[in-house]
Amino acid sequence: MKLHLHFRSRKKSNKTYRYYSIASSYRKDGKNLKNEFRYLGTLSDEEAQDYKLKLKVVNEDVSKLVSIDDIRFVDDKRYLDVALINQIYDRLKINEVFYKESKKEVGTAEVAKILTLARCLDPQANYKTVEWFKKTYLPEVMVMEEDKYNNLKLFHELENISKMRGRLQKHFFELSKQYHEGGLFIYFLDATTSYFEGSCCEMAEPAMDKTAGYQDKVIMIFLVTDAKGYPIVWDEFSGRKREVKEFKQIADTMTNQLGIEDVTLCFDRGMTSDNNFETIERQLHSKYITGLDRDQIATVFDLVLFSEKTRELLIKRFKEEKKEDRIIPVHGFYRSGKDRFYKELGVIEGRRYVVSFNYQIYEKQTLTRLQLIDDVKHKIEEMNDELTQAKKDRDDEVVQKKLQDLLTKYKLNKIIEYTIVPAAVSHKNKTIQSYRIDCLINREALTEQQRVDGVLVYVTNHTEKKETDFFKLPASHIVMHYKNKYIIEHAFRHIKSFLEIRPFFVYLKAHVRAHVDICMIAYFINTYVYQQLKKTKMSFGNFYSQIKNHATVCKLQTGSETNGIRSYLKKPNKEVTAILKALNAQALVSKNNLEKLNIMN
Repeated sequence: MKLHLHFRSRKKSNKTYRYYSIASSYRKDGKNLKNEFRYLGTLSDEEAQDYKLKLKVVNEDVSKLVSIDDIRFVDDKRYLDVALINQIYDRLKINEVFYKESKKEVGTAEVAKILTLARCLDPQANYKTVEWFKKTYLPEVMVMEEDKYNNLKLFHELENISKMRGRLQKHFFELSKQYHEGGLFIYFLDATTSYFEGSCCEMAEPAMDKTAGYQDKVIMIFLVTDAKGYPIVWDEFSGRKREVKEFKQIADTMTNQLGIEDVTLCFDRGMTSDNNFETIERQLHSKYITGLDRDQIATVFDLVLFSEKTRELLIKRFKEEKKEDRIIPVHGFYRSGKDRFYKELGVIEGRRYVVSFNYQIYEKQTLTRLQLIDDVKHKIEEMNDELTQAKKDRDDEVVQKKLQDLLTKYKLNKIIEYTIVPAAVSHKNKTIQSYRIDCLINREALTEQQRVDGVLVYVTNHTEKKETDFFKLPASHIVMHYKNKYIIEHAFRHIKSFLEIRPFFVYLKAHVRAHVDICMIAYFINTYVYQQLKKTKMSFGNFYSQIKNHATVCKLQTGSETNGIRSYLKKPNKEVTAILKALNAQALVSKNNLEKLNIMN
């Protein structure tokens, strides 16, 4: 007689409730009947799962007459999340990057894997992964004694991990080529900053972090990804370095280490320079797509004519567009997507230019600037109020510096003009030397800046033409590729937020490099998962929450005997089962695999 968890459903106020009991099945007079031994009432999904596992033990030990009340949970370890990411890690053959030391039970390869899995599943300081490792089923999955992974081993191997960067980047480059689907080889370049905790770091300097503001210890991280977001090349520099000047070192890595050539590099305006263009053309024998700074646009495009003759027509087309209007140009401007228009400007002094206008960006930039002007005028009024209430003499140089800092912060130096006028203030029958700030708006400068709002000029060396005199790479593709820069921008957001690359809790250069390398491996894995789920239209958004919260391994003990402890896998839900299928990882919950790990199912 086997026991099982039985439930009856009842509806109350249009809501269905389940009421559980422990029962057994039997046949009588040709009918299937149930004998209910204990009524349990309503249970949560987790409580129902626990009872099912306890009943498995009871049914297996029926000869010993084990009571359900004698069974208790003694441990609960995460299994499926670590097993799944471990399988993907092995599938991508990342272990092959790290040398396997035959005399070491736990070497560089094992430490790199543990750190990567922890970074994917539970981002934390490296030293905290020692306790994390013990709380998962990873020691059994990796066939490794949990005590062999410790802080001494961890920090010793960080330096060895950093030495493998060249091999790792080459491995990722070769993998990414396998995922390429034809057409141009597009690579995106960008840089960001990160900061450190602790008292020192030999490679960091005081500088501005792009999101956290001024920090004492900042480094710059340079990254190159392919068109799908897979990281290919990365490096770290001092926080005071500028990405426009450090591209040469990245280019050397791409050329000498990976042999990259005949590709198209896409990057934002912060890296635009003649030196970088020359490096791409002569060293990488490649193409580039980037944008001009706002103050360079007027050198290749007539902004005055555009603002007076074309802009309003494009805005009208944006608001009232009919389907047939998409193929009808407005003064040479064609529509690209929902909110953008573009026009081919042709080749000027050996470089090709394409201009685009985005109405939504135009509106946002214009309104934002007007709001900033109002904010600054209000702050100047506050400064004047403070000056009229001065209780001691004021220094005009101090007033001027404070005002200049304010205008610089809001980038309104050219728009707001001012005069600092001496003014006498009376305080306690005493005359105080103070000042008054008179300001006015430079309408000509304001109009000049507004002309550039929503306008972007792309520059490229894709100048080859077909026999028909059309460019081989259409202007619409240039706009599309530059727009796809969001791929590398997303990479940095993911690495910073989801993988929590910052702040750093290490300070030796080799350890910093290893920390960045681990984050890049984790991001490569996440990009792989995203691309696989994308094929099935499944969302990556709740991927980790699903596999972390379901299909854990719990240990149950009958009585007080230690040999009565057994490990059981909690059944995966439908969402997790679908994820395993999408990632071709159903074997992780197969009977054969679980038996190898001494897990009962």
